[in-house]
Amino acid sequence: YIAYLDNLFASVPFLTELLSEQYGATGTARTNSAIAQDLVDLKKEHKNRARIEWGTTIQVPSINNRIVQSAWKENA
Repeated sequence: YIAYLDNLFASVPFLTELLSEQYGATGTARTNSAIAQDLVDLKKEHKNRARIEWGTTIQVPSINNRIVQSAWKENA
């Protein structure tokens, strides 16, 4: 099975637990859900008017290298 989660439930620890039970999952995440600090910092920089080009995609593995975390810029 594959679960699709909203940002209330998606977190790296929860996705890791699902994976250990052989369930796939994807979803959006909040900045306080144990995502990579690089992605949290990028979001803060963007809010402070740092320019992130449209169409930019960034992928970072979780600490345990079992979860891929992605960020993208889809609108202006």
